[in-house]
Amino acid sequence: CFEHLTVEENLLTGAYTRKDGRKGISDDLELVYQYFPRLKERRTSQAGYTSGGEQQML
Repeated sequence: CFEHLTVEENLLTGAYTRKDGRKGISDDLELVYQYFPRLKERRTSQAGYTSGGEQQML
């Protein structure tokens, strides 16, 4: 993960090459948050300040 980015910014880094638009990205981001609800709670935190387990989820 990129420590200087937020959790959500880290998750979105892989979305830059997608061609299915914002709706597809938004839907997939919500799916990630369903699998990893702790990431949703920490989505505005800088990734460098998350625990080791949370960083592995990223």
